[in-house]
Amino acid sequence: MKDNKVGIAIIGCGQIAEAHAQAIAKIPDAELIAGMDIVEDRIRSFASQYHTKACMSLDEILSDNSIDAVILPLPHHLHRPVAMQCAKAGKHILVEKPMALNLDEAKQMVESADNAKVILMVGQSTRFRPEVFSAQKIIASGKLGQILQCIHQRAFLVDKLSTEWRYSQKQCGGLYVPLFSSHDVDMILWMMDDTPVRVNSILRSYTKLVDAESDGVIDIEFSNGAIATMAFSMNSNIYRYNALFIGTEGTLLIEDNKVTVNDKVIPIDNSEDTFTRQMREFVDAIRNKREPLTSGRKVLPTMMVLDAVMESHESQKSITVKL
Repeated sequence: MKDNKVGIAIIGCGQIAEAHAQAIAKIPDAELIAGMDIVEDRIRSFASQYHTKACMSLDEILSDNSIDAVILPLPHHLHRPVAMQCAKAGKHILVEKPMALNLDEAKQMVESADNAKVILMVGQSTRFRPEVFSAQKIIASGKLGQILQCIHQRAFLVDKLSTEWRYSQKQCGGLYVPLFSSHDVDMILWMMDDTPVRVNSILRSYTKLVDAESDGVIDIEFSNGAIATMAFSMNSNIYRYNALFIGTEGTLLIEDNKVTVNDKVIPIDNSEDTFTRQMREFVDAIRNKREPLTSGRKVLPTMMVLDAVMESHESQKSITVKL
């Protein structure tokens, strides 16, 4: 690490790369060394805006000894192959969610990182949202007792996808499930803190954008008997986002950026924005050689449930799950 700073490169400089670049700038122990993209105009613009080196090939990044770590905000089908190349080159990795197209790919990524002795972290950024981060601390403290049930709702309207590759089943792996359920499921598993054992889903494609799931219901059963239900729509003219956690000793509601326990609104930790808190975790894990909160290994249960969601829909049966 040059000057005791973690040197970072961003591979894929599209829309979400800017959030990562801005987060790096807020971390004193990190430095953005380079950006890489195959679209010349995009990488030139990105490099100029963030005062960093512009690269157009992965080899340039992997051969640069000043780069300790990489961020991969890439189309989903590229997560596994690029992450494995980066691990082999000795680079620590922060890969955007979903971790991969499926659980098998995710396991290969974990094995590759373990063999190379590098950190593999997944950008499950919902865990780092101020209201979610604060809510999890309340639940983990035991204030609500044992969590019996989660009722999760997300509804909004999408009339255009933000990037072209998201229209491709091969590149994206679906629609709502990889793009949003990857967040919903991961957050719920983190909050419930128990092993999922059964998954059931009903998915529908009510959108004209692409032949993939836009609406549906997902149910998860846990080993301790707790349950979670997620209902979602990408076709709602009324926006809604909330998660209700019902415990033996109390109830917690996350609604947009607010946390309520029973009838009391709880102050939340807004000291850092979502991506800065996520980046700080990544950099600190590298510097202190520890496993990050959203390591690849810790996100494998999320990938397992996402696979089961699609299998349940296709088979019209509930799916028993086990890592």
